[in-house]
Formats: sequence, C-alpha cells, structure tokens
Amino acid sequence: MTDERVALVTGGSSGIGLATARRFRDEGWSVAVCGRDGGRLAAVDDGIHTVQADMADDVAARRAVDETAERFGRLDAVVCAHGVIGNFKPIEELTAADWLEVLQINLLGQVNAAQAAIPHLRATRGAVVLVASVNAHQAEPLMAPYGASKAALVNFAMYAARELATDGIRVNCIAPGWVLTPMARPFFEEAGMLGKPVAFNMLGRPGEPEEIASVAVFLAGPGASFMTGTTVIVDGGMVTQMAGLEAAGGD
Repeated sequence: MTDERVALVTGGSSGIGLATARRFRDEGWSVAVCGRDGGRLAAVDDGIHTVQADMADDVAARRAVDETAERFGRLDAVVCAHGVIGNFKPIEELTAADWLEVLQINLLGQVNAAQAAIPHLRATRGAVVLVASVNAHQAEPLMAPYGASKAALVNFAMYAARELATDGIRVNCIAPGWVLTPMARPFFEEAGMLGKPVAFNMLGRPGEPEEIASVAVFLAGPGASFMTGTTVIVDGGMVTQMAGLEAAGGD
C-alpha cells in the first residue's frame, strides 16, 4: 500500500467538486473524480484521474470507488459533492418524478458512494465528507425536494458516523450557502447580482467553490481527526442572519 493519501471526489468535474479535487492535489494527495458528463470529465486537469459514473446507480458507484482504490492501492477519503437543484415548483405542483430525480441524485447518490467506500476506508481509517446545504437548516421558496434531500444528508451523516466510528471511519457534512458554481451562476446572472453586494448573508457576497473545498479537505484529513457526525455550515453567516431576522420579526 502506498503512503500517499488518496481521495475520490464525486461531482468532481466542476464547481465545488473540481475545486476540492484541485485542493487535494495541491496538498499532495492522489485524486480521482467521477461524474456523469464525459465531456466535462475530459476537460479536468491533468494529474487528476477521472471515472465516468452515475452515482445514483449503486452498481456504477461501487465500480467508481473500487476502480479508484485499485488504481492507487488505497482510499483515504470520499467527498460527495455532486447534486442537482431540481425544478422550482410549489409543493402542490410537485410530481413524484420531481421528487425522485432530486432524491436519487442528491441523497441516494451520496449514500451509494459512502456505502461503497466503507471496506476501503476501514483499511485506512479514512473519512467521508458529504456536501449538503444551508437548505437543510432553513427553507427557501419552491425548493422543497432540494431542501429535503439535503436535510436527509445531514441526518445520514450522524447515523453513519455512529455506526462507523468503531471502524475508525469519520463521517461529516458541509452545509454551504449560495456559492458561485456553474449550477448557481445563472441565478445570479438573471437577478443581476453578479459582482454586486448581496443582502442574503452577513459578508455581502456569494461564496467561491474554493472556500468550500478548503473545508472539505480539512474534514477529510488528519487535522479533523476528532470530528465526526457533525455538519459545518459555510455560508457567510446566512443561517445566523436569517435566524436573527426571524427572531426580530423582520423579513
């Protein structure tokens, strides 16, 4: 077994996932990323191994995890950064298909990756990092499936941490606020908010993928060796600000 630590990042062809893969690489880890889009995977930086896989498919997820462990001889961390927002609809108009699309990708896809990694992480006493959202802690209009899927991830992290602690596997979660990813950028463009101060958090701006990546890599590494079963909110103060407004009766 090589001494160099190895990480697999799902959703690693863009946004938070790609920023996380680059951060791992820059800190000396061997890195693999997986995603569904072969074209975007082909554009990933040299030196980062790519695996095309749909993590919502448990067989494909296991293949991606096993391929990474076999290629590098070990697996120390899995960061589950893939996800979709889904359709913006009132709850009354949501269909079963709307719910299933989001839950299969956001929840089951991350669960599949974590579950497939357990045998490999047991051997290295490794870590799982799930990427949830502040929508697990607060409600925004027309995003019920997305928020429910992210809240489920926060809960799953606690259950997995409890079960896997005796194997030395840590499981933590990140809850980002609004971040300028390729998925979120169109919303900022349509609202005319790019490059302008925003009011939805204390810092007055959206986050950058690299700011979430730094937390993901920390949670995956030895610096977080006494952290498990927790969720780290990285949102520029969004949740705290909203709680304060609600307590004060504002909007």
